[in-house]
Amino acid sequence: MSKLLGYLAKDRGIVLFIALELAAFLVFFLNPSYPIVVYVTSALFGFYLIYKFPSSFFFSRKFLLLLVIAVPFLLVPVLTANPDYEAVHTYRSLFDTLDQGKNPYTCDNIYHRVDNEVVYGNFNYPPLEIPFYWLANLFLGSWNVWYMILMNFLVRFLICFLFMKTTPDLRHIQRLPFYLIFLLWGSEYPLTMTFLIVALLMYFLVKKTSVEKKGTPIRYVPFLFVLGLLTKFFMIPIFFAFYYFYFFDLGKRKKTVVHLALIALVGALLLLPFGIFNVLDSTALFNLNLSQRGAYTTFYPNVVSIFFDWMGSWLIYAFFGVGAFFSSLYFFDDSLLKKIVYACMVFMIFMPTPEPQFLPILFYIVVVSKYSEFYDRVPRFSLPDG
Repeated sequence: MSKLLGYLAKDRGIVLFIALELAAFLVFFLNPSYPIVVYVTSALFGFYLIYKFPSSFFFSRKFLLLLVIAVPFLLVPVLTANPDYEAVHTYRSLFDTLDQGKNPYTCDNIYHRVDNEVVYGNFNYPPLEIPFYWLANLFLGSWNVWYMILMNFLVRFLICFLFMKTTPDLRHIQRLPFYLIFLLWGSEYPLTMTFLIVALLMYFLVKKTSVEKKGTPIRYVPFLFVLGLLTKFFMIPIFFAFYYFYFFDLGKRKKTVVHLALIALVGALLLLPFGIFNVLDSTALFNLNLSQRGAYTTFYPNVVSIFFDWMGSWLIYAFFGVGAFFSSLYFFDDSLLKKIVYACMVFMIFMPTPEPQFLPILFYIVVVSKYSEFYDRVPRFSLPDG
């Protein structure tokens, strides 16, 4: 018992997650119809624990066998996908809005569902979540949950290919369980572009370069961040973790300023067709405003945000959540990939709602980080300042 207490005292992260687990079960006890908060919090706790394991464990037979055992459980949500899934109706109304030449971020024509009651408002996903599904609908001539899952599978195969290119030191038999996880987990959610851009980013971060192409991968990073920040919000913690590390730990101050200016400029240009403020108001600000979000979507508070929701203090929550996330960047400075992993965990804890759709992306980052650690593929950005 004393050894256990001593270990817990050394690892404050475990103590924090135990507290979060207790809070999640309290929420579930008060609202038994809301198990998702326990699922997401427990998954994050599990990620934290396995991330502490030696890197060799990730590619051992025991862990690969655990992944294979998990596959049937990940297949069930796909096979039992609800044809009346809200996101399907949301995208269908988005397609109709675009066909009418209207701005989906100002039109109030987008389908939402609040406690099984249909309401209409603006589109709440960032703009880069539009083109892929819009083109798929144009090509298929129809839209339903199975078409959405099919399109997701097509992109997931590309993500598996990127994983193969990112992990050349692994044998094919070692990659196979990971392929199945990346292909199935969360494929019923419309977040293909987010996952794809994160996979591309991970590829460039761990890619070894030859002498004559020294530092080349860093040149692609700003453009990937521009695209990634225009998908779902999971790119936000990766973005801040990367540039915190780049600015403070590597001392690349001039290049950081140039990158951020480039990202802001290109991002603003890409948002112009919809209106920069319109997009920000309907996406980022919408998600921070708990009362507004609850009016247009069925609001399921997260393990932290629920306490502010009970108090009716969404403005305090917004400042607290943002402040807690940025403060966390200071502590995780072992390496770039570790900083990214922990920043993503903190971000998911302080998000307004629990987001199970982001768990497979976080798992992908965890696996690539462990691969980088085990095979000594540490990101090296050797371009000089100036």
